[in-house]
Amino acid sequence: MNQASIKELSSHPYINYTLAKAITTYRFQHGKFTTVDEVKKIAWVDETFYTKIVPYLSLNP
Repeated sequence: MNQASIKELSSHPYINYTLAKAITTYRFQHGKFTTVDEVKKIAWVDETFYTKIVPYLSLNP
């Protein structure tokens, strides 16, 4: 999540372009993610969706 581009993020089946853009914008505005849980601060990510995608998220490549 800290290094992936919009294109790389949106290539995942669960992450569309809008969410990928939101992740990269959040990262730009707030700095690198320090925990995977921080993705829940993005309005597009509710608890149900977070539970679905968390196994695929990491901070490092």
